Amino acid sequence: MAVTSATGRLWRFVNSSFGLWLLSSVMLGSLGFLYGYVQDTRHTKRDAQERLSRLRFEIKHHGWEFLGSLESAHDYTAYSGVFYEHLQRPKYKLSDFKDATMDQLLWERRHLSRISIKADPVQAAIEWIWQDIYSMRGELYLDADKKSWLDQDMERSLQELFFPSVEEIQ
Repeated sequence: MAVTSATGRLWRFVNSSFGLWLLSSVMLGSLGFLYGYVQDTRHTKRDAQERLSRLRFEIKHHGWEFLGSLESAHDYTAYSGVFYEHLQRPKYKLSDFKDATMDQLLWERRHLSRISIKADPVQAAIEWIWQDIYSMRGELYLDADKKSWLDQDMERSLQELFFPSVEEIQ
């Protein structure tokens, strides 16, 4: 009997004006919160995708600029200067990345990518290129054959590791 009277009191409260107002307020508040949460999540994901797209552009552009600058390099100093300008401390293309180093760009790309390993081939290509440059540190001037081999090796590392990884769909 006590259960029936408690249930009866609950139903009377729910059917009262105050009970209906309270339940509808809670329900509307919950729906409003849920809607806002979903919208914020969508907005955050869209912003992350846009930022990742801009990062991909920035990183890829520096790789292409590096390849274009190889023609003028003929010794360790020139090669290391080109490396520094384009693959270590590049001049920004997009204002979002004004003071960013390549390491910072790659870190942010790994952070925003769903699969964090994707940025590793880019880093491997950069390290491969630096090892090529560092290996010739004692040479004052490269002959045509050595320069051709070096440029092709650097281009191969960019074409096989750097660009495909930057282009991958996240």
